[in-house]
This record gives sequence, structure tokens and C-alpha cells, in this order.
Amino acid sequence: MTVVCGTDFSESAARAVDAAAALARAWKVDLVLVHALEYFGADDAGAWSLLEAERGRAESGLAQEAARLAASGVPVRVEIGIGPSDVALLGAATSRGARLLVVGALGRRGGSLWRLGSTADRVAQTSPFPVLVVRDASSITEWARGQRTLEVLVGIDRTPSSDAALAWVAEIESVGSCHVTCGHVYWPPEMKEKSQAGEAIPIGSGHAGHVKDLVVELRARVAGLRGSRPFELRLLGGLGRPADHLVSIAESAHADLVVVGANQRALLSRIWHGSVSRGVIDQAPMNVVCVTGPSEG
Repeated sequence: MTVVCGTDFSESAARAVDAAAALARAWKVDLVLVHALEYFGADDAGAWSLLEAERGRAESGLAQEAARLAASGVPVRVEIGIGPSDVALLGAATSRGARLLVVGALGRRGGSLWRLGSTADRVAQTSPFPVLVVRDASSITEWARGQRTLEVLVGIDRTPSSDAALAWVAEIESVGSCHVTCGHVYWPPEMKEKSQAGEAIPIGSGHAGHVKDLVVELRARVAGLRGSRPFELRLLGGLGRPADHLVSIAESAHADLVVVGANQRALLSRIWHGSVSRGVIDQAPMNVVCVTGPSEG
């Protein structure tokens, strides 16, 4: 098993590499650094010459990153892929048996016809492996050194992909102190249907009397997966995109890491329906892990 991390040698990528190295050290596995040469030129001698020059620069950059990490004691391997960055990363993760795939929050896939989303978004939406999107490496590196507790917010609902996200949290709890909060976003009109006729149901909080059954249901579902491990439960009612409200819960919980389930939908389904995981990656100011649940057509 390995931790696979993509890098384009930017500041965002450097943060991702630091977080990946910290997790690899905590799990006692190798770290694989991958750089993609996004080559879309003509198939001629001049284009191949340019590609070889880019390969030389990539090899130098990867060597520098490996040297920077040498003091951490983490075994580091490097790999150069040819083609779109998300494709290269998924190929490396598959061949290396990745425990986790790590990417920076910034960075766009070049040469894409429609340019749908960032590399982080594309990898998270298509990867069968858990994907960590890094915005702040310090919270992860300090936690991995035992210097702090990691504040983790898990988005939960009634789906198998949510269950997969919750189950994944045990991966990090096994190596460091974590405070786990489970966040659920519900639709206030649904609560109104269960209330007395004509009773106003506010947006946000203030629904304690209406969500008792939901709280009982969610606590039982989470406890069934977590056993005796403690957790906090927070609910928020809201209209619009659930991802926006889930990020609001994460901010109020001072989360360092948000963990969400991701369904491997077909391309047109992703465009039409969108996803909570995509919205969280786009909006969250903190680190995000997307964990793949059962596929959808």
C-alpha cells in the first residue's frame, strides 16, 4: 500500500506533498510522487524534443522534492506520467495500490475539451480510491506529529456513500487523536410536512422539536458504524445546495478536515446532477477527503 500524491511543483502542490508525507509516515507506507506531462502537441520531432525537455525539468523537480522529504524518513518514489493529470494520477494509484490519493486544491487540467472542473474535482469524482484535497497542510502535519487533535467533520445522510465516508474515518483515528463531528443537512419543508398545519419552520437551526426522530435515526446509523467510538452530531436545515450548508456546519465546528462520500456517476449524470462532494471541494476552506461509495448509472 502507498500514498500517491500529484505535484506540479506549485505552492499548492507543495502543501499536498507535505500532508501526504505526514500521512505516509503515520501509516508506515511509501509515498509516491507523480508529475504529469500534459502533452497535447503534434506527433513530430520538434514536439517530442520539447516533451523530452519537459521530462528533464520534471525529473529535476521530483528529485528536489524527494530530497526535501528525505529527513522525514518516509520512503519516497517518483513517477512521471504522460497525458492529463487526473488520468496519470489515477493510473499511478491503480498500479501502486494506493491507500490514499492526495492532490492540491488548485491546478487545472489542460487540454480538456470542456475544461470541467479542477484536477482535484475530476480525480475525486472518478477515483475508486479515497482522495484528499489539501488546502492547509499544517493541521495534518501537526496532528501526525502528535501535537494536536484533528477536528473532523463527516457529512452523513442515509446513503451507502455516506456510510463509506464515515467508515473511512477509522483510517486516521487509528494513528492519531481525532474529534469527530457528524453533520447532516435536511430540508425544512420536509419537517413542515411532519409538523402541525400552518406552523412556520425556520431555515437553519431552531428545529429541535421537529427533528427528534431524525436525530434518533442518525445517531443509531452512526453508532452502528462507529461502535463505541465517540462522536458529536450536528444538524442544519436549509434550502439550496446541501454542500453549502455542510460547509457551514464544518466552519462552525472549526473542522480541519471534511470527509464526504462520492458516487462514481457517469459523466452526463455528474454534469446534470452535480454532487455534494463537488460542491464541498469547491466551497470548503479546509481540507476535504472524498470516499467513493457504490457507483450510480
